[in-house]
Amino acid sequence: VVMNNGYFVMTLDTGNLAGSDSNGLTIQELSTMDVVATSEINEASLYDYGQWIADLLIQYPRITLIMEHKSSATGIFDAIAGRLILKGIDPFRRIFNRVVDDTINKQHEVILQNILNGETARSLSYYQSYKSKFGFMTTGKSRAFLYGSVLNSAIETCAHKVVDKSISEQLRLLKYINGRIDHPKGGHDDMAISWLFGHWFVLYARNLSWYGIPA
Repeated sequence: VVMNNGYFVMTLDTGNLAGSDSNGLTIQELSTMDVVATSEINEASLYDYGQWIADLLIQYPRITLIMEHKSSATGIFDAIAGRLILKGIDPFRRIFNRVVDDTINKQHEVILQNILNGETARSLSYYQSYKSKFGFMTTGKSRAFLYGSVLNSAIETCAHKVVDKSISEQLRLLKYINGRIDHPKGGHDDMAISWLFGHWFVLYARNLSWYGIPA
């Protein structure tokens, strides 16, 4: 019932699923930023994990996915997009991407028109041409922004919404290390980053109506 009556962001801090860092997943309801589901998995097939994420997107059409884009994420993106396209679902409309986010770019306007015409849902090759545009690119600058403006705003307004033990513990253990906010040695921040992706999406992502989210 809950998943049919709201709009949700599913956020994913990716790891290589080889037993070290976890894939930290959080689902938050967009109007309240309530945490409604979390998952931490550190050993799995990237392909199988992508299939599982795709199944969630298919089952719950009001979820938009924002996923960190780094090397290990490419296989996950491919698995998700392939499964969505087989179901006739356009990945450009269900996964955060910089084509939708950056409509100032003239090339992006052409791609968006193709999305409107339904071309992307019919062609896996179309997705493959632009898959580098999918996801949140974590750089030193974007990470500093997450742990600066986004963290401060999220804690100030939504700290009481954190009902997950891992998110809570990881946020509380953050500290300044070598001039930047980071997790302590031997610790992790995958769930904290995942939680912050959702707040970044609400505060700073553009053209949310492309993902079916009411303005």
